[in-house]
Parts: sequence; structure tokens; C-alpha cells
Amino acid sequence: MINSNDLTLVSLLSKGQSIAAAARELNLTPSAVSQRLTMLEEKTGVELAVRNGRSGIVLTSDGDFLAESAVGLLSELRAIQDKMNERKGVVSGKVVITASFGFGRHFIAPAVSELNAIYPNLSVNLNLTDDVARTPENSWDIVVRVSPKIDSSLKVNELGQNRRLLCASPKYVGKFGSPIHPENLKEHKCIAIYEDGDPGTYWNFTSAKEGNTTIKVKPEFITNDGDTALVWAINGLGIVMRSEWSALPAINAGQLIELLPLWSTPPAPIVAITNNKGAESLRIRSVMRHLSAYVKRNWTGK
Repeated sequence: MINSNDLTLVSLLSKGQSIAAAARELNLTPSAVSQRLTMLEEKTGVELAVRNGRSGIVLTSDGDFLAESAVGLLSELRAIQDKMNERKGVVSGKVVITASFGFGRHFIAPAVSELNAIYPNLSVNLNLTDDVARTPENSWDIVVRVSPKIDSSLKVNELGQNRRLLCASPKYVGKFGSPIHPENLKEHKCIAIYEDGDPGTYWNFTSAKEGNTTIKVKPEFITNDGDTALVWAINGLGIVMRSEWSALPAINAGQLIELLPLWSTPPAPIVAITNNKGAESLRIRSVMRHLSAYVKRNWTGK
């Protein structure tokens, strides 16, 4: 009979399309995963995957069917386990968190470090990516995003208010001057951050006198990592628009200067999102409470 380990295996193979990727997730060797796949094929009496290259695989139609079925069944099994743990008041099990590189490193990773001391029976898988928006919903329990368009079917918890600040180093301003209007940005060296599928070249501003304006910058430097963009700005390479949680410490330290202070940018709140299936479990609620408390304790924004 097919068991939960079999379902987990085929689900991971479907997600990663690779024996090696599944082996990493299961903490097994690729040969052990390959052997387990062979045993599952013998158990079901059908071919579930076609080996493609050294460790790559492509699921057959039977494999796809089993993988699709596994998603719902594994979710139900986790829900049952959560309910049993909740009855005992025990926070345990696995939580998968997805976040952007920058906020994930500076806030979520250290928050997870504290979680281990509070809930020793809890395991955490933290996935950092520059494309949080396109991460499949069934691949995470909690996803942390900046200023997202929220699906109404998801549960949203705000972790912190956040503005985007336009800034540059004293070195850059001393050499190239400071823009007095957003239009002037077209004449300046700019740094763009490519994230969530957005090239980061359209910068939006609002003033009480002139209303809304959007400027398309032509960046001389582009990166998919906000920390890298901030370092470039501190080193005088150009002007960057960066979230205040990231830029404010450098501004307070005198490494950066806020530009166009009379113009505001759209709000960009930091939110933690859960899907409705797992949002009410003790495991997820406990992690959400801790993340919220950690961000509030360490937030430097206004």
C-alpha cells in the first residue's frame, strides 16, 4: 500500500524534476532516492518517471496523477497531525517560509534562530528568493512579501509599515548634485533592483502640489539583490530607491542622504501571508506571532 513517504517522494520529484533535488530535501543520497522510486514503481505496477540525463527526471502521466493526488493527501495528513499536536498543546512539525533575500536575511533568519529555543520540536525550511511573487502557493506555509497585491483567499498579517526612500551617498551628491524634482532623475546615475519579475525602472512619486508622477529611469547598475544595491549606493555609484528598513540605518549613520524629501513614494508594507488551509494551526499561529513580535522589536522604520 502507498504510504506518506511514497507520496512525499513523488511530490518532491514533481516539484524539483530532479533526483538530486529530492535527495537534498529528504536528506538522502541520490542513489537512495532512485532506489525508493524503483520500489514505488514496483509497488504501483506502473512507470512513474523517465530518467532524463544524470539525475533529471520527467514524470509520466501516472506519475503526474500520483503527484497531484499527493498534494491534497499530504495536506490533509499534516492537518490531522496539527490537530493532534494542538490537542496536546505541542508546537511541532515543519514550517516552510519563503521570503526575499534582503528581508529574509536581516529579519526572518534571525527570528527563526530564536524559534529554535522557544519551540525545540519545530523544524523550519527558509527559502530565500528574488521572485517571491511567483513562488507556487503549495510550496510554502508562510510567505513574507513587500507591498504585494493580495489574493483575497489568503490570510494577511502586516509585520511592519514601510516606505521606499530615494537616497544616495554624500560622495555621490557632492560630485553630481542632488535632484530637486523627480524629472531630474533622468539625468542621474541610478541603481535598479530587479525583483518579483519587476525590472525596477519605473519610480513613482507624489507631492501635495503636483500630484502623482512616474519616472522611467535608465539605470547604470542593476542587481537582483537589495543589499548589493545598497552597498553600491553607499560607495557612490548612484541613486537608489530602497525600503526604509534597509536604507534607514545607513541614513542614520551618515552613509546615505535621503533625496526629494518633499515627495513621497507609494507605501510598501511588509506582510506575512498564509493560505487558509494552514493558517489556523497552532504551528503556524505560533510562528506568525513570533515573526510579528521579532519584527516589531527590531524595526527601525517610522
